[in-house]
Amino acid sequence: MIGALLGLLASAWAATCTTPLTEPPAGMSVAWVSPLGARAAARGYLTVVPTAELTRWVAAERPTLGRLLQHLGEQKRADNPRRLYKVIVFEVATDDVCRPLDGYSDPRTVAGVVTCSPARSRVNGRYEGCGLLTDRADPTQHTTVYRVRWGDAAREGFCVLPAERFLAPPR
Repeated sequence: MIGALLGLLASAWAATCTTPLTEPPAGMSVAWVSPLGARAAARGYLTVVPTAELTRWVAAERPTLGRLLQHLGEQKRADNPRRLYKVIVFEVATDDVCRPLDGYSDPRTVAGVVTCSPARSRVNGRYEGCGLLTDRADPTQHTTVYRVRWGDAAREGFCVLPAERFLAPPR
């Protein structure tokens, strides 16, 4: 009975999620975009996106901070926020991240990444339950999203940048 219910939930996810998920490399760089005063608890989980995916989008769009937050589904309009933001970049192993997907109560590997438990699947931003954040200005654009424990992400060190610096074109 429970197995049938889980199968039904998994098939419901497959039916509603149309964008295919890609398998990340064994080690990857991820970025956490957050207000300047935001802190992660030692055992807390962060919502992160692949840095390469984010920098490609930034290079193509040349966005403002407000537009970046809109792209990550965190605000409806592209207005710049009153608060200052930061981008923290981490190098993580694929084994340290989980993929938030609705419909999975037991961990399962999907596109090379273990699914997050339902308690760990809460994601900041506009999230459709398919492992992707949806751009609020263009619902056809998506950004891959993962969850990672702060302690695991920070193990190898990290780089903190003011969001404006992250968005600035290279010199």
